[in-house]
This record gives sequence, structure tokens and C-alpha cells, in this order.
Amino acid sequence: LLGTCSSIFSLLSFTDSGLIDLHHLTQSDVKKFRSDFRHIVAFYAARNENHEYVPTDAGQLEHPYEISDFFRVFRKDIRLITAYNEIIQEKEEMSMCDIIDKIEARGEARGEAKGEAKMIKRLYQLGNTVKQIANLYHLPESKIEKYLAMETGN
Repeated sequence: LLGTCSSIFSLLSFTDSGLIDLHHLTQSDVKKFRSDFRHIVAFYAARNENHEYVPTDAGQLEHPYEISDFFRVFRKDIRLITAYNEIIQEKEEMSMCDIIDKIEARGEARGEAKGEAKMIKRLYQLGNTVKQIANLYHLPESKIEKYLAMETGN
């Protein structure tokens, strides 16, 4: 945390005093910032205006790890830092949108798997055998059995 804080606070050098009143930031204040710190300002501005922070800036991040770590600490949410770690293995530069896209893709994959599991369970309940369902879906029987064992929220 100390490393992240010192990295973030080094971004604060754009003011004479080096201090910003985070509790009174608004969305119009976000436009004043050009560095990665604008994501932190946008987070506080959204929170101050009772909105959920949703990154919309597709610009490249100069400090993606520090920004992701900020959200891990202050939102108690590891999804951004996990997505960052996955993306950094694929490419050097990234934007907040890249990180959010990675998180959304994981969510979509989980949703598709749940939907497929529900359909497979329904086919099984209607009297189809594991072998018949595997042939229908072109999947190995072991995968069908895995889906039948999944909790799908029914």
C-alpha cells in the first residue's frame, strides 16, 4: 500500500500546495487532469455525486498497476488488479477500458456457462441421457457431467 500511495501522491504535483480536496470534486474537475490521476479524480467525483464510477476514458495508462491497485485498496475490489495482471501478459500498454473489457469478458463467459448448464440440466430432466446431450452439444460426456454438477441458481 505504501508503494501505491507514494506513486499516487507523486501524481499530485500539479498544484502549488500538492493537496486536493477529494470530498468536493465534481465531474467538471475531471477535465482538468491529464495524467492517470484523472481516474482517481473521476472515482471521487462520481462518489461525491452519488454515482458509481464507470471508466469511460480509452486513453493509455502510464501507471496501470498503481491505478488498478488504488481501486483494489479503496474499493476493496481485486477484479481490476487481476485483470491488469492478465492483460500485462498480453500487451505492454493498456487503458482502463481494456481492464474493464477483460472483466466484462470473464463475466460474460461465466454467464454463458451458467446458461449452458441450465439448458443441459433441463435436457437431462426431460429424460435425455448424458451421451445424447453430449452428442447434441458436441461436447465430451465429462463436460456434460460437470455442467450437471454445477450450481446454476435454480
